[in-house]
Amino acid sequence: MTLRSWSLIALSGALAACGGSQADRFDLKTPGAHTGVGPVVTLAPPQATATATPAAAKGKVTKEEKRIIRAWSEELRRGHVAKASRYFAIPAKVSNPNDAVLHTRADVKSFNRTLPCGAKLLSTQRGDAHLVIATFQLTERPGGACGSGAGQLAAVAFQVKRHHITQWLRRDDAVDPTVTPTPGP
Repeated sequence: MTLRSWSLIALSGALAACGGSQADRFDLKTPGAHTGVGPVVTLAPPQATATATPAAAKGKVTKEEKRIIRAWSEELRRGHVAKASRYFAIPAKVSNPNDAVLHTRADVKSFNRTLPCGAKLLSTQRGDAHLVIATFQLTERPGGACGSGAGQLAAVAFQVKRHHITQWLRRDDAVDPTVTPTPGP
């Protein structure tokens, strides 16, 4: 016999000593249960199943995101357009209702100045694409003209990166339904 033949015989013996067939070696048996006393407990090995990729968890709004959104809205509500503008990154994408990219600090100031209302932050929640959906109650503000909009709810989707607003997207279809406007003066 050759060395190869001896190796195959040794391997066959080793496999037989490990429990016999391929299926048996994955069966789990409770020790002592297969001695003829009591039932034999056999657990099948886990089977791989095809599943869809799970949806990414939306996660919670971070304290940093909420802080930046609240600070921006408070500065705007006080009529401090330049201070409110500092919370925006350059460039920043906006949509109210038309899409635009703000490429300069002057663009950001102009955008904030054109917002007729101030806004009081009422709630935040994580939306799709890691955006933060903020629900605001609109208010009058120095330098603005909110008019009949004051007291109404509005929603904006924000993206905050590196401590600045990189996206500001009006999303009134996403107003938090659990929020009730507070009575105004």
